[in-house]
Amino acid sequence: MKGRSVDEGDVALTRNEWIKAGRLRTDYWLYVVYNARPDKLAALRLLTIQDPANALAGLAEKLVVVKGYLVPGSAIARIARPLDGAAL
Repeated sequence: MKGRSVDEGDVALTRNEWIKAGRLRTDYWLYVVYNARPDKLAALRLLTIQDPANALAGLAEKLVVVKGYLVPGSAIARIARPLDGAAL
């Protein structure tokens, strides 16, 4: 189940969710809830997609998540300024 506080929009599935959807096929359901906020309960909207890996094939985009940045030691040595030891 994926929830959004707005009327419509994208949802993200984890890599494991997408793989499981592909394995389980018609036994896997994606539930999307829109307007999932206390002040919008009257407008709550639940949508379902059976076999989302197949139904959304070609439409879903692989999401690349940045886990961090590697700063090369050579860049540090070139750009950094030494700190006066008394300031530590």
